Parts: sequence; structure tokens; C-alpha cells
Amino acid sequence: MPIRLIQTGERLSERRVEGLLAGAQALALAGRLGQPAVSFAPTPESGDGLALAVAPAAELARSLDIASLGPVTGPRLALLPGTPVRRPVVVVTGPGEADVAAALAQLADLAAKPVQGTLQGLDALRDANGRPVTGAGSLTLADLGFSDRVVGGRTAQLTLDLSLPHDLLAADYAKLALDLDATYPAGLAPGAQVSVAINGEAAGSVPLGKAGGETLRRRTVFLPLRLLRPGLNRITLLAELPRADDRTCTSPAGERLILRASTRLTIPDLARIARQPDLAATAAAGFPYRAGGEGRAPTLSVPAPDRDTMAAAATLATRLGIAAGRPIPFAFAAGRSGVVGPTVMVAALRSLDAPLLTAAGLDPQALRDAWIRRDEPAPAPEASPTLRRQLLRRGGIPGCRAAATASLGLPEAALVLAQGVTGPAPDDVLTLVTAPSPAGLSEATACLVQPLVWSRPRGGVTLLASDGAVAVQEPESARYVATAPASFGNLRRIAAGWLSLNRGVYALMALACAGLLAASTHQLVRNLGRKTS
Repeated sequence: MPIRLIQTGERLSERRVEGLLAGAQALALAGRLGQPAVSFAPTPESGDGLALAVAPAAELARSLDIASLGPVTGPRLALLPGTPVRRPVVVVTGPGEADVAAALAQLADLAAKPVQGTLQGLDALRDANGRPVTGAGSLTLADLGFSDRVVGGRTAQLTLDLSLPHDLLAADYAKLALDLDATYPAGLAPGAQVSVAINGEAAGSVPLGKAGGETLRRRTVFLPLRLLRPGLNRITLLAELPRADDRTCTSPAGERLILRASTRLTIPDLARIARQPDLAATAAAGFPYRAGGEGRAPTLSVPAPDRDTMAAAATLATRLGIAAGRPIPFAFAAGRSGVVGPTVMVAALRSLDAPLLTAAGLDPQALRDAWIRRDEPAPAPEASPTLRRQLLRRGGIPGCRAAATASLGLPEAALVLAQGVTGPAPDDVLTLVTAPSPAGLSEATACLVQPLVWSRPRGGVTLLASDGAVAVQEPESARYVATAPASFGNLRRIAAGWLSLNRGVYALMALACAGLLAASTHQLVRNLGRKTS
């Protein structure tokens, strides 16, 4: 959804940018948008999407015809309908700055109102970004809206999307359990199976190997918990159902598998603690930037605020607000400045100095060497309906380029996301988003906010290719931030998870315990049967 922010006056003040950013987030939340594309322009112009104007009435009237609003004597939130030469405009205005702030609050309240609709519509909206899962429980395919599925083809795929908490500690302290209920007839060839993948990685499989067919009742497949991540997780069931006569192209029709809706996925108790740096937690819930209560307002820093870079920064800020579930009160900082407190920085590489790159966990020289010969990207073709269909047929992601990425390193990356801890406070975190050029930064950010791509960054550094593929670099060290009240069960799961992530420490502890056991056993055996005179 394109959102055009109306630039009033020749230059935007930092205060005006902050108002537009707050308005764009509230507008995206009110519209339940999942993929905003935000840009700045002096006029609404025609085209898809909406325009947003946030300014006092007298200032706004110099760049937009608001006569239809009548006298503006207080906070005013209004929609100007679209015309042949102008897209619809959401107007946030008032006589003075205080009134504009009050109108912005009205827009935020609109975003927070409960949604109305049919039961089926509300269920679909709830699951649009994955079924929310906060702790232990189980879900059947029927719970997720599926009915018994009869498969007559050679392959079939079923996809489940789960939304997990931002403070999930994904490690091998427990396992997911998939209880498969299915029936397959006689005649399947060797190699027939139902395999399970979590976020694109193989997690387990069930062979369908009996020549006479079989009915599976609660056939359990244990899946590794470490393959999960904060935010959106995609679990894929792939049924591969070959028959011996498939090669003749005269295979008889008929069912090859009945997958029952009673198939159940059981989720264990989850360890809840945030790791830093972790881009997955930021993408899942805007953590730690969603200031609330006594939290500090984060800074959106743009060292070189040209039009492309500002578009990328506004799009990123709006998507973070969607992830947080409420507008994030970003303070806007233009130009080069130091990093203090929670900061999101958006800039092309040429606008960043070495200390900033180092603070975000990047090697400045390696990044410059990789991108020094990169050219400006060619303009992306207009996303016509025909082009969108062709892109989807090739497995592409709308908003990203269709070219597949054979390998992904720094030279091939279209965008780099990096996160570093800059101080002792839980929100002393710098998140840096950079690209070889401002135009490339704007284009790659539009790909990044696509829902399927948005869930992929994690760890300390993520490289994003132009087609949405990612490569992840885990941090050498991480700190842990408490996000839930202390409990014995959660502490036990955290400890077990930490040991599974730090296997060297676990091995040393096991050796130490074995040594103590050996020493104590030796001492006991030495003294057995001895008599003292």
C-alpha cells in the first residue's frame, strides 16, 4: 500500500517529520496494512494508495486545497476523497501544533479500536500474520481452518503459519510434536513420505512404506525447537506420493493420501527471554524500540536525508510500528550525529563512518571493498497485474526482484541489516540499515517489508538479496534481557536453552561432573573392606 507523505514548505522540519512518521504508523495500523511503501512528495498526485498530510491548517493550505473542510477551529481528522488528478488524502490538522497533536491522537485511537466484522472475517484477520502462539498448547489442522484433504496427485503441500513471541529463546531444550493422522492406499512406490520443514529447513519425515497401504493414527514426529524464531514461522508439510506406473504417464486416477484434519501440532512450554543483538525480535515486535511506560523514545537517524533515503527510513519506521502494534514515537535526527540510546539508523554506505559501522557489528573495510564498484540499480519494472502473475509463477515475492540468488555474500547483498549493543541499558541498541546507494536502499527496503521477507532477518547481521533471500550471521556474544516475571519453570528452560546454545560450556560441565564422580567413586572403593586397628 503506497502512502505518500505530503511535504509542506520547501524543507521539512524534524518536528514535522516526526508527526508524519507517527501518522503513517497510525494509518497503517488502522488500515491493517502489512506491506507499506512510504514516500515523501510536495503534492498528492494521482496513483494507487493514500496520501497523508500532517500540519497546521494555514501551513497545509499552501500545498493542498482544504477548502472543503470548512473553518478549522480545532483538531481535525478528515479524508479528502480521491479525484482524477489526486489520490485520497488523510488530513491531520488544526489551528496550531497542539491541535495537530490532538488530531494525531485521534488517528492513533482509530487504529486501536476493535475491528468489526463477521466471525469468519475476524478469524482470517487474526491469522493474517500467522496464528498467535504465546505458550504451551496444541493445534489441529481443523483449528487452523483445514478439513480432511484428499490428495490425488504426486505431490501436495500444506503450509501452517505461526506467530511466536518476540522473546522466544529457540534452542534444543524441548521439541515440537506433530501427531499425523492419515491414510494411504496400496501401490505407492518406495520413497513415498510426508516430510516436514520449519522455516525452509528439514525437520522430520514419516515414511509411507507399507506395500498394502496403512492408516496412521497419531504417528508422532518430533521436530527441533531450535528451527523456530521470534515472529512469523512457516511449517510446511510436503507429501511425496510416487507410484511405480507414474513414469508411463498413464497412472490411474484415485486418491494417494487422505490427510486428516485431526492431525495435531503440540507446542511445549517456551523459554521467554530476549537476546541482544537479535534482528528477529526487532522485526517481530519492534523490540526494544516500542517505548512504553518509562521507556525512552527511540531515535530514527538519517545522516543524509535525500528523497530515496527518507522513503526507506519512513517505510522502515512504519513497518516497525506495525510490528509493535502501536505507533513508535520516533525522534527524528537528520545529519551526522552520535548514537545515544535506542537508535535506528538508515543510510547509504557513503554516509556512514567507520565507528558507526563497527558499533553495529560490521567490518567497515570489508563492506566498502565489497560495494566499491556497485552501480545504481536499474529501475524496477512497473508492477502491472501481468507482471505480478508472472512473478508469482516463478516463485518470486511481490515487491522484490525475480532474479534468483545463487550465492549470497557481501558483494551480492542489496541491503545489510546490522544490530549492536551500545550501552548497559536494555534499550541501548543500534539497528543499522544500509545499502550501496540511496536508490538501492529505497528499493531493497520495499522488498524487506514484504511480510514473508520481514520475518527472515535474525541474529546480529543479515544480508538481504534483491530477490528476498537472506544470509544470517549470528553474534559472537549476546546478552539476555528479562521480559517476563521470574519463575522456576522459565528459568529452568532458559538454563537448558543456554547450555544447548553454548555446547562447549556444556561439555566442560559434563567433564567436570564426570571427574567428580570418578574421584568420589575412587575414594569410596579405596576404603571399602579396610579395618582400623
